[in-house]
Amino acid sequence: MSGYGAPQLSLPKFTPAVKAILIVCGAMYVIELVVINWIGLLAMIEELALFPEKVTGWPPHIWQLFTYLWLHHPNDPSHLLFNMLGLWLVGALLEQRWGTRPFLKFYLLTGLFAGLTVVAVGEMLGSNTPVLGASGAVDGLMIAFGILYPNLPIYFFGVLPLKGKHFVLILVGLNVLYAAARLDGVSVSAHFGGMAAGALLVTGLWRPSRLRLKLFGPPKARPPRRPAHLKVVPDDDEDDGAPGGNGKGRMLH
Repeated sequence: MSGYGAPQLSLPKFTPAVKAILIVCGAMYVIELVVINWIGLLAMIEELALFPEKVTGWPPHIWQLFTYLWLHHPNDPSHLLFNMLGLWLVGALLEQRWGTRPFLKFYLLTGLFAGLTVVAVGEMLGSNTPVLGASGAVDGLMIAFGILYPNLPIYFFGVLPLKGKHFVLILVGLNVLYAAARLDGVSVSAHFGGMAAGALLVTGLWRPSRLRLKLFGPPKARPPRRPAHLKVVPDDDEDDGAPGGNGKGRMLH
């Protein structure tokens, strides 16, 4: 990757934050495989995955809104693979543009908002299905990429070119289909929460003033205030225009 002005996005360099996230998620996945699949301890999932009822219950497992991001399905390596591939493809470009610390803040905030969306939807629907994975945060990065680079193509596997704006449409459309099909194993609420957070953060529309400006346009200029109808009424004794007039007796009304 030669920079964010490059004509295409294929295989970017590993940036510090992206590399750190890849390492942490990869290490956590190895631990999952050993602890869950080989030792048979499910406590790791029960404590670190996101359970809506545990977050809202007592004592509230608030940490799950953060820890669920670093786990992936222990019986489906493709879950980790595709999330990390998406993170690498667009995350490195965004980190180069924003810097490491702002990128990390964005990633964690989109993941947090995705988790809060899962909890809210779970409470409304009475669902306590556990959620894990970085999909919500990665989808937030995808949306940010499409907004910032609408005409920059992504070359998946060096073959299929998709412009950023088209990729966003496909991403949203697929999740609508997932929701309509009620596809098992996919947390659509996390995906939509992450995408919404990504769009709001990258456009600044999370600020009420910016949102109001986007929805209603700039405030209309106030018409200039009409000057008061004032005139000078000369005193009866005043000599109009006389050089020696003293100007006494003027009234404003």
